[in-house]
Amino acid sequence: MNQGEVSYFEHRNAPRGSNVPGRDMLYEIGSITKVFTTILLKACAQDDYVSLEKPISEYEYLEPLHHNPYWSKITLQHLAAHTSGLPRMPANIKPRNRLNPFADYTEELMLSFLSDYNGEDRIGTYEYSNLGFGLLGYILCRATGCTYDELLHKYITGPLHMTSTSIHLSAEQKKRLAAGFTSTGRRVPHWDLSVHEGAGGIKSSVEDMMIFIQSNLTANASQQNTAIPHYFQAIHSPVSLNGTDRYLGWVLEKQPECEYLWHNGGTYGFTSYTAFDRQTGTAVVVLSNYCFASMYILDILVSQLLSKWRKSGPMMPVDEIGKQLMSELRNLHGSASNR
Repeated sequence: MNQGEVSYFEHRNAPRGSNVPGRDMLYEIGSITKVFTTILLKACAQDDYVSLEKPISEYEYLEPLHHNPYWSKITLQHLAAHTSGLPRMPANIKPRNRLNPFADYTEELMLSFLSDYNGEDRIGTYEYSNLGFGLLGYILCRATGCTYDELLHKYITGPLHMTSTSIHLSAEQKKRLAAGFTSTGRRVPHWDLSVHEGAGGIKSSVEDMMIFIQSNLTANASQQNTAIPHYFQAIHSPVSLNGTDRYLGWVLEKQPECEYLWHNGGTYGFTSYTAFDRQTGTAVVVLSNYCFASMYILDILVSQLLSKWRKSGPMMPVDEIGKQLMSELRNLHGSASNR
């Protein structure tokens, strides 16, 4: 998208007999879900369901955590900024199906792990955590008495008329859900995120995601469209946590000639990327039913998790295709400005 003009490009082999347009196909967007979860956090805080700065130990429905002093030092903002000290994944995840590793990880398992966990020495340090966002989504649902899909519809997809975006799909939506494939061409099952829904459970279409990203751009316009919830803009600026400015949900990419907000995602059969430049009004969405993982890499990951491996590290590298597209869009914007 460049200055409000949207262009779609696709490269695919459509299943025999399929008449679903490419822009209407549904994909797992993986960790881009975290941006949606952070928007929901801001919306729920605005409606007084939760507090951004209230210690997690004070939420009555998290009784298993009340005895642990670590949780009196952690807020929902820490979870949203990946600065809570929580690891990327819980050490007690033991998937029965390595191709669908989150499916049998329950609320009870998560709370059991968290009740005795202590990451106090890492509070304030950036450590990308799927577990943290799983907990964040769980808390938002408990605080409101709603499912994640109900919150999504109330605050985001309903107001924006995004009819192809949810975690649990209708029968009609399932017919439009693309199959996922590994880099070896093997078809793999769709992921069930269970209690980790807020970390990566959303499925969406490129058309819906363009509505979403355009709404983020419009939220920054001088004459804001009143149909765009103002809590979209609330996560476009950093917050101060433990003396350091941190972004909630989005990631800031700074280059000599520009800066933009981005996030990507990956499940076992899908890869996704989205970014937008507030200065030039350009944005890009890339959705693919192809993942660069291999069985060998996944086996290593699972074995590390089962041996209680934990290691600080960044999120997935910036998608180079996405960076190239953002660069091309900025060039188009510059050419148009010089005419």
